[in-house]
Amino acid sequence: MLSNKEIVCPNNLLDQAHKKKGVNAAIVNAGLPLPMLSVQDAVKENLITPIFIGNKKEILKCAEDLKWDISSFQIIHELMNNLK
Repeated sequence: MLSNKEIVCPNNLLDQAHKKKGVNAAIVNAGLPLPMLSVQDAVKENLITPIFIGNKKEILKCAEDLKWDISSFQIIHELMNNLK
């Protein structure tokens, strides 16, 4: 990120999102800390059900580092270098 400024979602947007049912969301390159933290926040708010896509070992390690049990979510093992 280019800034250290904390990103805060406005309460009125969260209120609107909470009125809707959480949606499935594909998280590509999920084995990196920033996407994983963002997904963790969205799951805590019941906004999404993540489907993690990427290197399964890296995804599980990243979640472990965050002390987050993701065993109830789908992981699709896909090596990103196959996409080049």
